[in-house]
Amino acid sequence: MRLTRGIAALAVLFSSATLATCVFPTERDSSVHVSVTRLRILIRGRDTTAKATAWQMVAPADSQRIPNVSFVWSSSNPAVATVDNAGHIVGVNSGTAVIRAAAANFDKASATGDDTLRVSAPLEIDSVRPKTVKYGEKLTIYGVGADSIFSASLAGAQLIRVPFSDTAFKSGTARTRFWVPPPATTDSLFYLGISGGLGVFGFLHGDTTRVLERDIYEPNDTIPSAIDLDAARPFPTTNTLLDSLLFFNPALAFETLKRGQTTGVDWYHFTQGKTRDLTIVLTAPQIAGTFRTFLTDSLGWNGTAKTYVIGHDASERVARGRARGRQLVQCRRPPGHAPGAVSRHADDRESARRRLDQVPLCQRRHHDERAGAAPRVSRRAPGLPQGSRPVCAQDPATR
Repeated sequence: MRLTRGIAALAVLFSSATLATCVFPTERDSSVHVSVTRLRILIRGRDTTAKATAWQMVAPADSQRIPNVSFVWSSSNPAVATVDNAGHIVGVNSGTAVIRAAAANFDKASATGDDTLRVSAPLEIDSVRPKTVKYGEKLTIYGVGADSIFSASLAGAQLIRVPFSDTAFKSGTARTRFWVPPPATTDSLFYLGISGGLGVFGFLHGDTTRVLERDIYEPNDTIPSAIDLDAARPFPTTNTLLDSLLFFNPALAFETLKRGQTTGVDWYHFTQGKTRDLTIVLTAPQIAGTFRTFLTDSLGWNGTAKTYVIGHDASERVARGRARGRQLVQCRRPPGHAPGAVSRHADDRESARRRLDQVPLCQRRHHDERAGAAPRVSRRAPGLPQGSRPVCAQDPATR
């Protein structure tokens, strides 16, 4: 049939309008791709629903969402997680599975979307770091539900939980931290936690923590370890009792004396940028009566005579030019050893003790010479937990 000029012009105009608005892909368009909303860790036995979106590439860096698209769902490992056509996922066993969504009504040229899902037990440890620790260092536990662990041990030795150290990550994992004290030794970590009101416990098999049986400040028997009281505080809390703690480590304690040793020494040098009163709290109830503590403004080691020099000018005589500060020396003797040992060598005990009695000290800790009695601290900050030596250095002005 012959078209009139007016009808032909209308047909051309209609066709042009159709081509301009028909931008959705056909069922064979390779520009279609699918995205799947990121899946969090799923506890086995529980379920969740995945969501997908279909997109069309209209430019190299531009996509448009395609509405009203149905998806075909699949799981790479149904033994770990199953998924139905509505995107409903059920966690079956611990492990990982790839959950995949393909846009229906489009051929295989369209790109599918997927995400890797982890199915886990309520408490599942992934790793413990570092692999090697010394006494007084922190052990960090990572894994699902790790922040629910309230007790941990190595070779039967109880670790000390670090307050305010628990962290939950967006991925669904968490971490917690413990101090490692003596007498912990190399072993697999044993843990206790709570999940859903029930206790969870076990060993971290196949991941051994190596413990070096020396504290983090060793060697510090003839040269003091410096502790900066102006450094970052142990806890990030403010306007609380803990805000007054300048140094805190309840896991520090005497390591085991080697065979043939009669005395061990731990020597610390506290430094600060301004003058202020300090309260130093030390407790070691598990070794009561086996050590003495001396707090002085100057202490030195005479390497030739193998003796300690205690006095107001000892730092100048032994190590001239050393910055002055508060120095703390702890001397340990095995149970039954004569009290009052300052020197590392038994022959120098009495002479060192006489020197201590004869020279003025900046401060002096009070002691009970009776066998089996623990040292008494001249002042104790209220509310601080019991622990191994040293517990803390505290600024009374902030209390």
